[in-house]
Amino acid sequence: GGRFIHHDGGVEENFHRLESTLSSADAVICQAGCINHRAYWQVKDYCKKTGKTCIYARTPSVNAFDIALREIAAE
Repeated sequence: GGRFIHHDGGVEENFHRLESTLSSADAVICQAGCINHRAYWQVKDYCKKTGKTCIYARTPSVNAFDIALREIAAE
């Protein structure tokens, strides 16, 4: 029942669109090892400011993504 929205933190997508992508999400999964520091801090600050759920996945794997989804579902 969900919809997946992706932003790469500014690698190929415009970095300035990151906040609008975050605002359209119900929850955020941030694969911290896959984005630059600027994008990481913008995600962290935005989620803290808005109270939006943000799960930080340490590894870019299907298993880490599954664990993050389960954490969000448990909330």
